[in-house]
Amino acid sequence: MKNERGISLMEILAALAIVGIIMALAVSVFVNGSKASVRSTANQRIQQEANYIVEAIRSEYLKNSKEPIKLEIKSGGNPEFLFLNGNKISEGYDYNSTTLSIERVQDVKFSMELTSNQGSQHKINTTFSKLR
Repeated sequence: MKNERGISLMEILAALAIVGIIMALAVSVFVNGSKASVRSTANQRIQQEANYIVEAIRSEYLKNSKEPIKLEIKSGGNPEFLFLNGNKISEGYDYNSTTLSIERVQDVKFSMELTSNQGSQHKINTTFSKLR
């Protein structure tokens, strides 16, 4: 008659191996989810910043003035600063724009590319116009 009260070493090792595999899979899922969340948050922030920049320019464009709108990109190292008619409207991104002066007399195409420190990018392509 055998004494079968207890757990053998092989049973313990098999259980530990199964638990280890399950834990490795769970940790992998959580790490990938965390990375995806960080990327999503960075993309959302840069989109919100782009929307804010466009809205600030649009608001200035619709004012009844004949003077052109001046955009300035100043870099004192990293990050860069974006100024609209001398007022800082954005900071912390790399700005790339070919349009730095916007006339108020016609429809104006505007494009700008924002790049964050984390590498996320957002391109702005819009047209400013007034109803006459």
